[in-house]
This record gives sequence, C-alpha cells and structure tokens, in this order.
Amino acid sequence: MDDSLSENETKKSSNLDKSQKNKKKRKFKKTENKSKNILQRKRKKTIEKKSSKNLEKKEKKIPSISFYKILEKESLSFYDLENSFIVFESYYNLIYLVYSKENLSIVLYSLDDEKKISEIKNAHKDSIQNFRHYQDENEKRDLVLSISLDNNIKLWNINNFECIYNYEKVNNNGFLYSACFLNDNNNIYILSCNDGYTFSESIKVFDFYGNMIKEIKDSYDSTNFIDVYYDNKSNNKYIITGNCNYMKSYDYNLNQIYHIYNQDINNNNNNYHLNLIIYEDGGTVNLIDLFFGKILLWNFHSGELLRTIEIKDNTMNSFCLWKNEYIFVGCLDKSIKLMELKTGKIIWELKNDSNIINLKTFTIPKLGDCLISQEIDKKIKLWKI
Repeated sequence: MDDSLSENETKKSSNLDKSQKNKKKRKFKKTENKSKNILQRKRKKTIEKKSSKNLEKKEKKIPSISFYKILEKESLSFYDLENSFIVFESYYNLIYLVYSKENLSIVLYSLDDEKKISEIKNAHKDSIQNFRHYQDENEKRDLVLSISLDNNIKLWNINNFECIYNYEKVNNNGFLYSACFLNDNNNIYILSCNDGYTFSESIKVFDFYGNMIKEIKDSYDSTNFIDVYYDNKSNNKYIITGNCNYMKSYDYNLNQIYHIYNQDINNNNNNYHLNLIIYEDGGTVNLIDLFFGKILLWNFHSGELLRTIEIKDNTMNSFCLWKNEYIFVGCLDKSIKLMELKTGKIIWELKNDSNIINLKTFTIPKLGDCLISQEIDKKIKLWKI
C-alpha cells in the first residue's frame, strides 16, 4: 500500500515537473515569438523609412523644362518691361494669354485650346508696352489695361473685347510706361506712373470714367513700372514703383513713402529696375527685383536687402518665381536657368536660340506647370516643366 502511494506521488511529481517544463517552454516560445515580431516590425519600419526616403528623393528630383510649341512669331517685345504679355485665369476658369504685335493689334489667345480667340486691329496709335488684368467678380467679367507710348491707357472688357474707356494723354510731358489696377473697397481704380522728358514721378489715380481721384508726387525720378501690394494683415495697400536708381513703396492711405529699397550702385549705364515679384514666405513678405543684371531679394516691410543673386560673367534679363522655391531666369547668353531662391545655386540650364526678355510660370490644366517665354526675336514659346 505504501509502495503504491509512493509510486503515485512520484508520478504526480514527475507530471508536475513535465507541466512546469512545458509551461517554461511555452513562455520561452512566446518570448521568442515576441522578440521575432519586434524584430520583424523594426525591419519593416526600416524598409518603410528607406522606401519613403527613396520616394522623397524621387519627388525631389531636379525639375527641368521641355519645349512644347511656338505660340506667336510676331509679338512686340521690349527688354525693359515685365508685362509686355500677361497670362491669367478668367472669371470663367479659362486660361488666356494677351500680347501685342508690331501692327499695334492686341491678341487674345486661349491656352486651353491652343489657338487665337480674337485680335483687335489698331488698338493704339503707338507701341503697346504693358498689359494688366483684373477679375471683376461683381460684373462677372475680365478687365485688361493696355498701356501705350501714345500716352493713352485703354480699359477693355476681354469677354467681348469692348473698349470700356480710353484714358487719353495721361502724361502730356513725356512717356507713359506703366499702369495697374487698384481695388479699394470694391471701388476699382486705375493707377498710372509717368516717365519721360520731365523725369517726374507722379502717381495718378483714376476711376472708371477717367476722373482723377488723387495724385501722389514725390521726386524727379523717372519711373518704369508701378504695382500694388495688398497687405491682408494690416488691411492696407501699398503702391510700388521702380526707376533708374531704386524702388519705392508708398502707403496708399497715408499718401506718403513707406520704404526706399536702395542698393548703392554707381548707375552710369542708365540701368532700370525691370521685374518685380512680391511673395510671402512663412509670414514674411519679400520683394524680388531685377536690377543691373542681378536679382535682389528684399524684406518688404523693413526695407532690408536680404540677398543678392548674380551669375558670374553673365547678365540676367528676366526672371519669374516658381513654387516660392525656385526662379527661372533668362540670360544674356541665350540660356534659361533654374536657380534655388534660397541659395542662388544653378540646378539646371538650357541653351535657347534667342535672348529671353520675359518669363512667366502658369498652370494649364491639360499640361500641368508651364513656362512661357517671350524672346527678342519676337517669338512667344510654351515650355512644359
């Protein structure tokens, strides 16, 4: 009896040992499996990180352009004006190009359909130097200003190409180089800037009916262009002008100079501030200007010169901003270059057959991001980015 009991106890203890061993084995396997799973997850994450980095690299591949087609062979082009053609999206979401020809006509070209829509013959009596666009949401129409050396500014309804008003002899003493729209509490005004034999800077503000609302006079500097910047933070408007020596901004409400953007350059060659772009970068308002073949980057509100971008042994004729990160530049050596805005580094270039004097980037739905160039040989070309 005692022997059988001891045998049973021995069996029980051995069974207990076996179950404990099995439990330990199961725990070990679980731990092993957990560690394997952790390793697998870590490997997966590493692979995902590597693939995402590779994707980023692919996404950050250097952009370039390819020639698409010639849009016009006989446009009227100028070296020293940034708006000798304009590209805009209309009130009805159509993409248009407007430019002038040597026969003094104005052409409306559809970039969606890649064809001319209309041409106004003898739109002015002298060369048409500048265009500006305004989308009039109240009247559901697109307005275009044409500025001519005949000293007239004409206001067109581009939807039917009707001349709404002709602002005649805006500057009797010399040339009229530039004008633009100004929206003041839904009242649309036309600003003109004078230049010429008197070399006087006079900013004139007109309503739609040719009545002069006010005039801002400052100095005897000749003025090449005028533009407007709307500051949504301060709910203010600033007028920007450029001449032979420097750019200036005016506080529209106060009728006085806001800043002078002046770089100390001995300007004996009568160079001009040619192009102007205002953009916001992380809450900072910057102004980009082309002068003396160099690109100058300014802080708009402080007037501080932030950066100068230049190309050794070369001169830039024109530039445009792309995605607030890059600038396309047209150079005297007949090249188009793509540069990083922050570093001024050239990351891509292409040799062209003529000097490029005007560049603009725009998105056309069926083509994506595009570059439009105007050249000294009168061609307007379309490039795909």
